[in-house]
Amino acid sequence: MKLKSKSKLIEEPVVKFSVLVLLCPREQISTKIKKHGIPDMEDFAESTAGNQGLTAFHSELRTAVVWVMAANAERLTAKETAALAHELMHVSFHYLDDIGMKLTEESEEAFTYLTEHLITEVLS
Repeated sequence: MKLKSKSKLIEEPVVKFSVLVLLCPREQISTKIKKHGIPDMEDFAESTAGNQGLTAFHSELRTAVVWVMAANAERLTAKETAALAHELMHVSFHYLDDIGMKLTEESEEAFTYLTEHLITEVLS
């Protein structure tokens, strides 16, 4: 059975960042990153060893690269979906913190809305 993978670049104009989400086997990571033209990420694929998912940030490009090991990107399992949500929370924390928003009781909705938005973008 051929594995179905997915890569999606999400542009976020409000906080001015991008997220490249890769739902694929580990061996496809480098090819997909190069396809999207993101430089200096050669070590990312090696860093994924032993992980279900991983997030890294390219500061100069204001781009996050999120990878989740997915057997079929068109039909994620509960564990894969949870890993995706986990990794996208890292993105929300990083970029909202970058614009000066700290996670507090008053700001938690901004964090959860951003994460919800990112998950919706990936899954649609």
